[in-house]
Amino acid sequence: MRVVLNEDEWDVQEELSLGEILAQVSNKAHAKRHLVTSLTVGGRPLTDRDLQPVFLAQQAKNAGPVKASSRPLAAILQEAQPSMREFGAQLKADAEPLVAMLRVGMGGFASLDSWLGRLADYVEMTETARAHALPDMPADSLIPWIQEVVDARAAADSVRLADLLEYELLPRLAPKTRKT
Repeated sequence: MRVVLNEDEWDVQEELSLGEILAQVSNKAHAKRHLVTSLTVGGRPLTDRDLQPVFLAQQAKNAGPVKASSRPLAAILQEAQPSMREFGAQLKADAEPLVAMLRVGMGGFASLDSWLGRLADYVEMTETARAHALPDMPADSLIPWIQEVVDARAAADSVRLADLLEYELLPRLAPKTRKT
C-alpha cells in the first residue's frame, strides 16, 4: 500500500495496522521538524477524534491509502504567536481576581485549579516556542515556579499562592509585543 507525506512516498505492508503506519508518518514528519497538519485514510479526512484504538488497530488493506501533509513546526509556532500572547494576557487578567480572593482568605481554590489547568496549556505552548527560539516569547520559563505553586496549593497556603501568582507568574505571562 502507498503512503504519501508531502512529496515523500513509500510502500508499506498491507498487514500493518493503521497505528503502525501513522507512527511512520509521524516519525518522518518529526525527523524534518514538521508537524502533521492533515491526514486522509481511504480518501476520508481524519481528525484527532477519529484516532481511536479500534480504528488504529485495523489493517491498512481494509482502510485504504494514507495521505498526509505536514508543515515546519517553527512556521506553525510563528503563526500562533499572536494567539499565544493573547492567551497569556487573558490568563493574567483572569488571575488578578484570584489573587485578590486568595489575599483576603476567600479560598477560590476551585477557580485556581481551573486556571492552573489553562496555565499548563500556556506553559506547554511557550516552552515549545522558546525551544525554537521564536521572538516575543517569555524570556523566563515559568517551569521553575510551577512546583512552588503546586506545593503551596497542596498546603492550601493562600498567602504563598497569592505571592507566587502576583510576583512570579503574572509578570512573566504576557510577553512583550515586538515593536515594528
